[in-house]
Parts: sequence; C-alpha cells; structure tokens
Amino acid sequence: MPAGPALKPTAAAPATIARWPWWLAVLALMGLAVALRLPHLLDHPFWLNFDEGHYAWDATRILDGWRPAYLPANNGREPLFVYMLAGVFALFGPTLLAARLTGLLANVLALPAQAVFVHALPLPRPGVTALLSATLLAIGFWPLVQSHQALRAGFLPVWVALLLWAWWRAVDHGPRTTDHGDSSDEGRVLGRSSLVLGRPLAWAALAGLLLAAALYTYLSARFLPIPLIVSAAWVAWRRRHLAPLGALTVTLALAAILFIPQALVFRDNPDLLLSRAAQVSLLDPANNKGNLVGALTRSGRDLLLAATTRGSRDWTENLPGRPIFDPLLGVAFLGGLALLGWDLLGKRGPSPQDAAVLLLITLAALLIPAWLSENAPSYIRLTGIWPILYLLPAWALERGGTWLNTRIRRHLGTAAVTVVILLSAAWSLRDFYVTYPGVLAEAGTYTGAYVERGEELAAVVSEGPTYVTPVLWGQSVTRFLNARRQPTAYDPRAGLVLPPEGNARYVFEAVEAGDADKFARRWPAAARQDVRNSHGDLSLVIFRLPSDAFPTFRAADTPAFGGQIRPAGHTLTGATVAPGGKLGLTLAWRADAPIDADLHQFVHVVDGAGRTIGQYDGAPLGGSYLTTVWSPGERVVQTVSIGLAKDAPPGPAVVRVGWYNWRDGERLPVAGDDDAAVDIGQIDIKP
Repeated sequence: MPAGPALKPTAAAPATIARWPWWLAVLALMGLAVALRLPHLLDHPFWLNFDEGHYAWDATRILDGWRPAYLPANNGREPLFVYMLAGVFALFGPTLLAARLTGLLANVLALPAQAVFVHALPLPRPGVTALLSATLLAIGFWPLVQSHQALRAGFLPVWVALLLWAWWRAVDHGPRTTDHGDSSDEGRVLGRSSLVLGRPLAWAALAGLLLAAALYTYLSARFLPIPLIVSAAWVAWRRRHLAPLGALTVTLALAAILFIPQALVFRDNPDLLLSRAAQVSLLDPANNKGNLVGALTRSGRDLLLAATTRGSRDWTENLPGRPIFDPLLGVAFLGGLALLGWDLLGKRGPSPQDAAVLLLITLAALLIPAWLSENAPSYIRLTGIWPILYLLPAWALERGGTWLNTRIRRHLGTAAVTVVILLSAAWSLRDFYVTYPGVLAEAGTYTGAYVERGEELAAVVSEGPTYVTPVLWGQSVTRFLNARRQPTAYDPRAGLVLPPEGNARYVFEAVEAGDADKFARRWPAAARQDVRNSHGDLSLVIFRLPSDAFPTFRAADTPAFGGQIRPAGHTLTGATVAPGGKLGLTLAWRADAPIDADLHQFVHVVDGAGRTIGQYDGAPLGGSYLTTVWSPGERVVQTVSIGLAKDAPPGPAVVRVGWYNWRDGERLPVAGDDDAAVDIGQIDIKP
C-alpha cells in the first residue's frame, strides 16, 4: 500500500467554561449511581459470594507481601482488581464493606469512562448521547446487580470504554459533528491541542496501556486486539495510508511489553493459560453433550435474545430470565442497532463508518467467549460489552427525541425521553430491590451462610487457640473474615493438636457433623457446642478442650530430633501382638523450635535379631499439618496402625521412632543413637 501524505489532526476547540456543565452532569450521574447502589450493599440477601471471598483473601495476602502476576486458585484469575482491592484494604482495613465499596467504585467509574468514550464518537449530538448512555448505566438492572459484587469483571467496562476512546483518537483525523450540527471540532470533550496526548501515536500508546489493564483484569479481554486490528486495517485500506497500522503497532507492542510478567507465568505453567476456558468451553464434548453444532446454535440464539427477550437464568447475576433491557429500552436498543447498520453502509460519511466498524467488531469479539461457553448468556462473561451495549439505546433515544423536537413539537422529544428513562429506572429499582431479594432468599440466601459462619468462627478464634478442619478453612469467605487473626487448619480425624498453653478449640463445618460425632467419642473430655445460623440450620460444631483435660501419655525421656522435635509420650494398645496382627500406637510429639523442612515420621518394630517386622511412614496427621507450620511448644498427637509380618518370630520386639526429610531420605539426628532413632517401648509377640 503506498504511503500517502501525512495526516494532520484537526485543531481542537479551546478549553472553555461551556464544557463545565457537561462534566457537572457526569458528576451528578455518578452521585445518582452511588445513591442507587448504597442501599443493602452488604445486607441480607446481598451477601459476599465465594468468588468475592477469594479476591478478598488474595488481597490480604498481597498486603502481607505476596506479588503475583496471576492468581492460580479458583480456576485462575487475572490480578489487577485484587491489587486495587489490596490498596483499598490498606486504606480502610480488610473488611466486607471495603471489598464491596471497591466493586461499587468500579461500577460507578464506568459512567465517566462511558461518557468520554461516547462523546468522542462522530455522532450527531455526541454530548447528549454520552449523557444518555451514562444515565442508562446508572439505572440499569444489570449494573445494579454487579455493583453489589466485588468481582474483577466489574472494571472491564472501564478499560474497554477508555481503550475504545483512546484508540479512536489514534486513528480518527476527520472533522467532528457537534451537538449543534456543524462540522467542526468544537464538540470534542478532549481535543487534540499541543498536549502530548494530542499526537496520534501518544493516543496509541495510551490505548496500549489500557489494553494491558484489560488483559490483567478479565479473561475475555484477550479478544480485544481483534477489533483494533480490524479497525486499523479498515482505516488504512479506506484512506490508503499506513498511519493506522503504525498506531496499531505501538498499541500492541506496548500492551505486549506490559503483559510480559503474566506471559512468563503462562510459559512456566502452560496449563493455566486456557484451564478456565477449557472447563466451560462448548468445544468440549462433555459440555456440548456430543452435539457441537446444536450447542453453538442454542448459545448463539440465547445471546441474540438476551437484550430484549430472555436474559441470564443464573439467579446470582440476574433476575432469572429477565432481559438486559426492559421493553421500552429494548425497542430503543433495536433502534440503535439500525442506526449502527446505517453508519456501516456509509450513509453518514467515512468517519461514522470507521467508528461503526470499530463498534461492531468490538461487540462481536467480546461476544465470542460467551458464545463458545456453556450457560449463555453468562452476564459475567459479557460485562465487557457494556460500552457498546448501553450506547445503542442512548443513540436511538437521542435521535428519536431530536426528531420529535424538530418535527412535531418543541420539547416533546425531551419529555418523551425523560419519561422513558424514569419508567426504566423505576422498572430496574423495583426488580432489584423488591423482586430480586425474594429470589435470592428462596435460592438459598446467596452465600449468607458463609458470612455468618465466618463471623461465628472469628468469635471463637478471639477466645484463644483454635483449630479448624480443611473443609471449613477452604471456604474463601471464612478465610477472609479471619485473615487478620487466623485459626490453625488441620484434619482432626487424624489426631489432635494441643496449643503450647491455654485451652483448645476444635471447629467443624456443618457438613462434617458425622466427623464431629466421632471426634466427640474419641475425646470425651471436650465440651461440644452446636451453633446454628439465623435460619436455624446447623452452621458449626465447636469443641472446647480445657488444658487440664488434655490427654496424658506415658512419659518419654528422650532428646529432641535435630533439636526440633521431641517425643512427648506414647500409648500402646496392647503389650502382646500376634504375628500378622496390628499394633495400635498413639504418639505425641512436641515442637521445641521452628521447623524449616517438611518432615515425615517413621515407626519401626524391630525383633530381637534386628529385623524390621513392621513399620509406618508418613506425614504427621495424614499430611494435613506439615511440620513447617508447627509452633514451638505445640504438641501433635496421632494414632497409627502398624501391621506386623506374618512370619514375625515370637519374643520381645522394640518400637523405634524417628524423623526424616522425605525429599532426600536423610534422617534427623538424635543424641545417643547412630541410627537416628529412639526406642519408645517394647511389645511381646506371641502366636
């Protein structure tokens, strides 16, 4: 393609006070959005969900010094939102309210981003359309729902809107139609003056920065280079000029450089790159039920119907089946699609056609991940389409209102648009604050039980040393609510952990009631308490074991292994065992010092000839309580079963114990024994 003459940006309008009313209107819309979202931000039934719990927990770890480029837990997640959440926690503390306010902040920031993006487009009245579009975001049911969730996808509309704004500035060099209908640059909100950002390549660099931000925010952002590539190729072809391709190079190169930290994670862990996408992909026969064409057809149909007919059926993100728009805005949305098609045909000129290509390809690209995934239309996966989705009905409302004002009666169109917006706002607020809470409550109070459980556990932890099951500690909301003062997690079915001093508490999740019953029988001195939540359901089972009731064992006067682990006693189930029988042995260990290696214990039964006739090897407490987390003074109690050889000779046998590093097999030394093991007891083998 031959290079044409250099394209010169048009002059920008000087900054005047006339712009301030527009910005004040945007700020007023942001205030309205906050007012509509604050009620019940954290009340029943709008509890924190488990995904939010994962983000909040990871944010507390970042506060403690963790610096991930990618979050591998919970199916893998991009980290930018979690870093923002950590920043909010640093300012206001790691609380549920701080987490939710971060989600609300993302939701509200989408309004000015939307307004700036729409105002930059070559529309007949971009300023009015921009305000209408931001208004629809402020009152929309879908944004209202998402404002009550601290999820990383919430920031994607911000980055997408700003990315499209910056990219359009990088490739658009034509005159702009203002709100007054003339072809000049007076209608530009952010004009191209002598500022550095007035240069196309600088705008392209800003687009690269915003693209990287989107890539660090949510999975579907990986499709955003597609519309940029298509837009650059289209404008370069139509204008017979290489400048758009240069802008594209700058944008993609900067985004690629900024993406290097996450790319290195994927290089070292290639399974993380597509693991989440593979789980929900309709290309997987397990998800398409062996009918790929049918599954893709149904998914495409559901996406096409989502805006006006039938939306997401997931009660956690939508009033099940409610379309994105109410009937009034649904009609306006269809009108906006018609206007977009008109511009695609070039009926308003080349610049609107260029913008229409960018809008259409962006919409299509961000629909691809939702189309290829199960459970379409998943609103979380579609969050990135907000900038275009809420532009279309606003565009139609502006055009329809202008037509009524000029063709029928002055101010009639303004009044009609106002009525539509008021009715739509009332529709959304009724559905969100009246109907939706009942749906959430009927579906199981969202994850309110987890919030209550986490708060109940925090009350127990405040009493003193507390030990919880892995099932309970595996709940992200529970971990977050106990992040500042954490209990100790291990599997109590495998044994007992006794604190260095004070009483001990052992907590089971409600689903582990059977294990709690066994624990009560095993340790009858522990007092049991069944805790129920506000709905009367069993929430926690708590055992309190006073220090004066700790189990006692036969004294063991032996030195510590490696100066770190000392035998604290033992109990044999019987002094006589038959060949081929089993020996039950309860061992108590005490940590004398911090242990920096993951050690395994061994128990050997040795006959009079020095032959090992029975043994046990393994991590303490079934691997649920590694030695690296033992605290000095803690005692760990575990019962093991040792099978004896069938040909074990009659006579006395010695029970020897020790510790070793399972990675290299090296035993921890102990004073007085070259074999790094000590005798703790003797049994008699009899037929």
